[in-house]
Amino acid sequence: MENNIFNTRKVNDILVVSCPEELLGGKEGTVFSQILHDETDAKKVVVDLSRVRIINSTGVGMLVGGFTTCKKNGCELVLAGAGESITSILKMTHLDKVFTIYSDVEASL
Repeated sequence: MENNIFNTRKVNDILVVSCPEELLGGKEGTVFSQILHDETDAKKVVVDLSRVRIINSTGVGMLVGGFTTCKKNGCELVLAGAGESITSILKMTHLDKVFTIYSDVEASL
């Protein structure tokens, strides 16, 4: 599947997935899921949220689904670079207790 939504890069056995400005589910969810299924050799997935300005419940569900997929594959999924509004949503939904959240990608590596 062609990926023109997310930027990805590998750092050793860590996959960094940089998200677009809007995480609203739909095509983003399908592409994100495919990326995680294709990268079965990654020991850790860092989801870079630094560019995300808008996220809805489907986008949050996409992150939770990714967390579950990674856990089933023996991989750790962490979040990095979430802005104030995204952090607020994660706290409101208590997902800040589920995800390990780093200030930026470099800290997560």
